[in-house]
Amino acid sequence: MWRFEHVKASKEGNHDDVVPPGAGWRTLVAVVTLTLLGALIAFVAQVLDRNTPVNRADLAALAVAAAVAAAGVFAWLKRSFAVPPVRTASLEQARQVLAEQVEQQWKTESRLRLLGDPEPMPIAWRLAINAAVMSQPHLIMAGDLAISARADDIADLARQFRALKRRRLIITGDGGMGKTTLAVQLLLELLATRTAEQQVAGGEIIPIPVLLPISGWDCHAYPHLHEWLAVRLAQDYPMLTRPEFGGEAAAALSHGGHILPILDGLDELSEQDRTKVIKALNASLAASDPVILTCRKGEFFAAVAQIGRAINGAAVITPKRLTAAEAANYLTACLPGQPPEAWRAVLAALTSGAAPSLAQVASTPLGLWLIRAIYIDTASDPTPLIRYQSSGADALHTHLLDLLIPALIKARPASRSSTDHFRPRRQRDAEATRRYLAYLADRFRPDITRDITWWHIPSTIPHLRIASGITAGLLTGITFGLGGRLAFGLSTSLAAGLIGGFVGGLTACGSWVDEAPGHAVFPPRGRTTLLFQSMRSNLAFGLAFAAVTALAVLSQEIGDTPRLMVDR
Repeated sequence: MWRFEHVKASKEGNHDDVVPPGAGWRTLVAVVTLTLLGALIAFVAQVLDRNTPVNRADLAALAVAAAVAAAGVFAWLKRSFAVPPVRTASLEQARQVLAEQVEQQWKTESRLRLLGDPEPMPIAWRLAINAAVMSQPHLIMAGDLAISARADDIADLARQFRALKRRRLIITGDGGMGKTTLAVQLLLELLATRTAEQQVAGGEIIPIPVLLPISGWDCHAYPHLHEWLAVRLAQDYPMLTRPEFGGEAAAALSHGGHILPILDGLDELSEQDRTKVIKALNASLAASDPVILTCRKGEFFAAVAQIGRAINGAAVITPKRLTAAEAANYLTACLPGQPPEAWRAVLAALTSGAAPSLAQVASTPLGLWLIRAIYIDTASDPTPLIRYQSSGADALHTHLLDLLIPALIKARPASRSSTDHFRPRRQRDAEATRRYLAYLADRFRPDITRDITWWHIPSTIPHLRIASGITAGLLTGITFGLGGRLAFGLSTSLAAGLIGGFVGGLTACGSWVDEAPGHAVFPPRGRTTLLFQSMRSNLAFGLAFAAVTALAVLSQEIGDTPRLMVDR
């Protein structure tokens, strides 16, 4: 809680009442240390003979040493209480740096996703028909509640978003309908017009939109949104932890209303976790806190129905399917000014209604992208698109998925240029790539998770824990044996090291494959409790290793006893 109180005090310009974390135990350590020093001086003064000049000099030296030690304790305690404030100028610099980083990040991502090449897909979005998933209309918008927007006119959607009372928007839709794409488009538009909005708003804080996968939010560890948001900002944008920003810029931005969180993929959580997140959002958002959330329509509607309460003040929008004419116009824009004859035949069948299966596939952004990636980007003959009419839309969709991997590999040849950061360094084999992806799809099934966490891939390899434990045991045994051969003898050290190494390796490496990656944060202020918890959790292993080592040394001593007696 200190972090949040410190941010509040920094915003108000008051740093007198800010108490850093661990102040209690630091004070206790200082008092105990000074008490021990005083007791030591008293004990020595009582034992020494004051009439002896040498003893008086020793006592004086001890008193000087104790005074120096006490001064060090006081300096340490004072330094622990001294916390650099988050100055207004530093906070504004942190805002600017974060805005630039976010804009650069998602501009690059939008180029990779071809969001504006040649133009955004013309997907229309409207207010959800089911009013049960939204708050009362007067909590969402002044006047009549109505939202109608298009993805190819994102500026209009940004204007309507700003017109919402609390600027809270839920983007729902079926799979492949462009929810995340719309969130990225809206993020870039809000960033691009942030300066102009700031001039109109005057001194009002214009939050910086930051897109984060909501699957990383553990509501048990971080019950409030802004607690988790502060941690994620520091992790994803480490420049916010720079000393010139006071070391608390991420928390200051999160709790100071400077961030518009765009939380992507609520449907990727389990049913139980989805309801927890919605409850946590309602408990976390103050009246002026904005938020944008994406989720599949069915999962979001079911979660709200289970809770019995919508996200307070949030508008919910859903997409319309593309018409055949809209899909044909988009495909035409991707083709040359004079399309090939095969493409003219496909587009004519699409617009005339002669290819209903193609029209159904092309009615979603995912299907339209598949058609483009497989047949336009690779300059392939599109005639098969109108050969699947008797088989149905599902057969055409399966056909497109079968061709997707070879098409992507063909469209993205290998490059060793240092400027091609997102190109493969060597040519991929389509069949091998299909096997790898099929393996991942089998290990990370959609009914369990929709998020392939790369650090969990090692846990899918059979016997990895045992192999890691054996390797750790061998390394530990050899290291301990070589290091302790002088004190205990080579055989004893190797035996103790191998036994302890195997036990510790199987224990530690068994959990290692399930751990999420992280990074070290310095200084360790405020994490003393975590340190003691870690020490306590590893105490059992430490005691076991010490017992094994002691038994090994004892057995060596017993074995050496007869030989020593004979030598005597």
